[in-house]
Amino acid sequence: MTWLGQMWHVARKDVREQVWPLRAYIIVTALAALTVFAQPWMGLSNAFAIVVFLFGMILVASVVQSDPPTSSESFWGSRPFRPAAMLGAKVLLVTIIVLVPAIAQGVALSAFDVNSREAVLAIVQSSRTYVVWLLAAMAIAGLTRDVRIFLVAFAVMLKTARSGDL
Repeated sequence: MTWLGQMWHVARKDVREQVWPLRAYIIVTALAALTVFAQPWMGLSNAFAIVVFLFGMILVASVVQSDPPTSSESFWGSRPFRPAAMLGAKVLLVTIIVLVPAIAQGVALSAFDVNSREAVLAIVQSSRTYVVWLLAAMAIAGLTRDVRIFLVAFAVMLKTARSGDL
């Protein structure tokens, strides 16, 4: 099987394994986009943005930890898969995880009649920041064994980043 075939095979497997969390993520993101139409005093937009951010982090961690690169009993370690194909499949899923809120942000910005050029710049800027956080989550998830340990490590990283020590 070629590198591309291996990547698509693993990506399809990951989507099959994570179908319910992916659906829930899409629903939460859609609800976050719809909060711009709610009354401003409700304050739902910020809460949903945080939920989408954290849900994306946990989703990325579970995708990476389904085939952890540091575990000897992982799926790809016992099969003739190239490590680059495994990484490509994980990056493809992260791309999907980034595109969903980017589309939702575009819908939300269109509700405010934002100039299309400014909307695209805002979406690119926020997506770039989200990608950096998701790549950090992928790195932490690759070094941890389960989601609980990932959450502790991520909380320590977040605390360190907020205190300025990072």
